[in-house]
Amino acid sequence: MSSLPQPLGQPWWNGNLLTNYSFFKTFWVWLSLDLVSGFTLAAYAIPVALAYSALAGLPS
Repeated sequence: MSSLPQPLGQPWWNGNLLTNYSFFKTFWVWLSLDLVSGFTLAAYAIPVALAYSALAGLPS
């Protein structure tokens, strides 16, 4: 009989998010960048969508 293969390395998820500090080191960096890009996209996309609906003759 063969035995089960052993896992390679340490998984990034160990079942407890609070003990994985490396995740929190980079979390705020990409979260802040994602929020800025989301607000930028919303500031552009909402007026464009309203303009297209006005051109299509939909009530505003």
